[in-house]
Amino acid sequence: MKLTTQDDVLWAADFLAPVVVLLLLLWRRLCKQVPAFTCWIAFEAAFPIIMFALYMGGASKWYARVYWGSLWPAAALQIAFALEIARIILRPAGTWGRGARGLFVAVGLGWAALAALLTWWITPPSGIYTAWDLRADLFVSLVVCELLVSITVIANWLRLARHGPVLAIVEAMTAWSAVT
Repeated sequence: MKLTTQDDVLWAADFLAPVVVLLLLLWRRLCKQVPAFTCWIAFEAAFPIIMFALYMGGASKWYARVYWGSLWPAAALQIAFALEIARIILRPAGTWGRGARGLFVAVGLGWAALAALLTWWITPPSGIYTAWDLRADLFVSLVVCELLVSITVIANWLRLARHGPVLAIVEAMTAWSAVT
């Protein structure tokens, strides 16, 4: 199968964007402050390389297996990232801010329930793998976006918000998860 120029550009962008973010995390030494985010970005940087190698090697069975097998680690890393951000912002002194834990748990469970309902409500195209792939992507994106918005709102409400690179990561990843 011959790829179009647009496919090549999108594949390159899918590879370069996380590589640039990973290099920035390493250069600014933020990888120690946000290790789950760094692991997720490293995973996102390595994944297109592995997929490209499988594609170019003609290993179509392995390409499909690796693709479908990567869904759970990617989802787990995204949720770990959201929880890591909650830990950093809502526990500024190493302990939970007054009332922050209860609010975060309640809001998080509420958003997860709403995301599950919205995910179940959509009618994806036929095919069991396509349906579950779309639903899983939508669920994780909704939960991550909602958790990040909740973290920001709770932190501002309880006056726990700090400006800096972590807040910039939260804002960028909220926009990213809303788009995805």
